Amino acid sequence: MSVVEQKHSNVLIIVILGLLMTVSPFAIDLYLPAFLRLLMISAPVPRSYPLSVASYIIGVAIGQLFYGPLLDRVGRKKAFIFRTYHLHSLLHWLHAFKNN
Repeated sequence: MSVVEQKHSNVLIIVILGLLMTVSPFAIDLYLPAFLRLLMISAPVPRSYPLSVASYIIGVAIGQLFYGPLLDRVGRKKAFIFRTYHLHSLLHWLHAFKNN
C-alpha cells in the first residue's frame, strides 16, 4: 500500500468513526422532543418515561465500557459483524413477538 493510499484509508476511518460517534446523541435528540407527547398519551403510567431516558443513558454508558475492550480483543470487523447480524436480528425478533 502506498503512502497516499494509507493516508486516504486513515482519513476514511476517521470520518467513519466520527459519524458513528454522532449516532447516540442523535438518537436521544430524536426521543426527547416526543417526551411530553408520550407523557400526555400515557396518563395511567407517567413515571415510566423518565425511567426510559435514564435506562437509555445507562445503556449507552455500559455499552461503552464493554464494547471498547471487546474491540481491542477481537477486532472491529468481527465485533461489527456480530452486532449487526446476530444482536440486531435477535432484538428485532424479540420486538416482533412482544405482548403489547
